[in-house]
Amino acid sequence: MQFTVEEVFYIQPPVDRVILVGTITDGTVRVGDKLVVHTSAGPVDVDVDNIESIQQGDLKQASKGQQVGLTLTGIRSDQPSKGDRVTPRGGA
Repeated sequence: MQFTVEEVFYIQPPVDRVILVGTITDGTVRVGDKLVVHTSAGPVDVDVDNIESIQQGDLKQASKGQQVGLTLTGIRSDQPSKGDRVTPRGGA
């Protein structure tokens, strides 16, 4: 799975979630997947809490070519930025 961040959004506490918006360029992502966001400060391990598509609403999974928002846990709002790559844990 490959995903490039196009936009970053933050949901304030008590929910406290970061949403990365972008297009999946390869593979498939599913709710519950464990991913890595490759930030300028280094890799950050995250979990996929939700996947949302403007056209289809909430999804259980999304595949190559789909533009989605990935709601993540395990990352702070100040860590990701536009252009960051997201890959599976253990991937590059």
